[in-house]
Amino acid sequence: MEKVISCGIPYLDKIMGGYFLGDNVVWILEPGTYFDIFLENFLTAKPEKDEFTIIYVTFDFPPQKILARYGNLINSQNFILIDAFTFGKARGDEFFQSFYQEKIVQSKSLRIYSVKNLIEPSEFIKTLSSLQVEFKENRVCKYFFGSLTGMQELWGERDTLHFFTYTCPKLFELKALAYWPLVKEAHSKSFLATISHITQIVINLSFEENNP
Repeated sequence: MEKVISCGIPYLDKIMGGYFLGDNVVWILEPGTYFDIFLENFLTAKPEKDEFTIIYVTFDFPPQKILARYGNLINSQNFILIDAFTFGKARGDEFFQSFYQEKIVQSKSLRIYSVKNLIEPSEFIKTLSSLQVEFKENRVCKYFFGSLTGMQELWGERDTLHFFTYTCPKLFELKALAYWPLVKEAHSKSFLATISHITQIVINLSFEENNP
């Protein structure tokens, strides 16, 4: 029998029955929703025995913000950050590049990979693949891809969809866990339908103002 993995929120575990290794979870976010609490609990929930290695991918926010928010919650030895923001949306701005001159970044305990060529996905995929080879055996990983919407803004719908349809099955075979958030209004119906068809779990997060 497969081991059930907690999402970090007991109420959600009760509704869904928890996760299994290999699950890719797509979060479809509607206006007014607050996703961070679900992400934070997912990242910090620990199994009974070995810890997960966390691979955090940021397209929408600078690495400074990620480390400031989660630095005290995550053991740096088990935390790897892939920065697709500095040379993505930030377009190599000197202010964001200066982050890499700070002492904490140059320490051996913190692993950050800055992807410099984000015109198309190949360098990003190469970086990700090297980590997947490293952790192919004897280490279970949690991935956070933040976000499919950010990817689409850089690469367009076609390349983003191709990346997902290639990566989602691969992570399933690697028995990893992955969160894939997206903003519902930013994507076409065909994009959402394809994503939902391929992944193992889809969660629609909506906000009802009059709901007590």
